[in-house]
Amino acid sequence: MEETVTKFSCARIQLKTAIRLYFEKNYIASITLAGAAQDILSHMAEKKTGVSTYTDFKNLVDSAALLSKSEKVSKRRIIHTLNAFYNEMKHNDSGEDYIIKENFEFEANDLICGAIMNYEQLIWGIAPSRLSHKFGLASGTNQ
Repeated sequence: MEETVTKFSCARIQLKTAIRLYFEKNYIASITLAGAAQDILSHMAEKKTGVSTYTDFKNLVDSAALLSKSEKVSKRRIIHTLNAFYNEMKHNDSGEDYIIKENFEFEANDLICGAIMNYEQLIWGIAPSRLSHKFGLASGTNQ
């Protein structure tokens, strides 16, 4: 059966599922869903408000480059770097089986927090601050 869904709704479903999986300690699945939600919501927040976790990190890196008199890094490179571990978890271009050693709980938490900050920016148009009551996705919208 064919269904329709908005990109925002898709990201919200992914984020809520990532949060549930996080609290169930299923960090690997949480990483994949939270990363997808963060990417969708970041692009949407940036288009709507000019602010996202990607632009915030770019501004931070640009400030560091200015202070250290280094060359600025492109936004594309920053996004690639921020998404490197998330992408590592969902792709295997080499076709080889290999060991991934990482703090999966930290990575899941980081991606969830980024997605929530973008979610808040989209919904309330505010600088992210409260992480929607530590993953509860505070009330305020039925979207």
